[in-house]
Amino acid sequence: MFDKAIGIINGKIYVIGDCWGDDKVSGNMLWKRVMVFDTEIQMWEQSQTWSVLYFYDVHKNKLRAYDPKQRCWIDVTGLEELLPKTACTDTVSYGGKLALFFRNNGDAQKIWCAEIALERCQGGEILGKVQWCDVVTDDGNFHMVKCLTVTV
Repeated sequence: MFDKAIGIINGKIYVIGDCWGDDKVSGNMLWKRVMVFDTEIQMWEQSQTWSVLYFYDVHKNKLRAYDPKQRCWIDVTGLEELLPKTACTDTVSYGGKLALFFRNNGDAQKIWCAEIALERCQGGEILGKVQWCDVVTDDGNFHMVKCLTVTV
């Protein structure tokens, strides 16, 4: 598995990554795989324990969602004005929303954050709405490695 995205939700570690090989469901040679590590029972399981998982696809410059009921990845719509101007750094899920951290392609010195509300529409489409967006640091020496949610 390569080009991995990793997140922790409710004590489980979710890993999304590209895999080479014959995907028996889609028939594709390059496909995304989702695995979940349950930290309580210390076991890996297939991706059937959650409703929707989000990640930023750096190759397509899109926010993507995986719905295990439909067994497919779909693009989150409604963010077409925000995403083309960004070089996404990370996403983190909290309280039913996403925080998207990114650099503006026109100004690499600043790191921005956009809070995105998510809504599932009839027909399965997932709509993202930017609630707010602003600079969180303008120190050009800052390098973000990984974002985590913290409950205090």
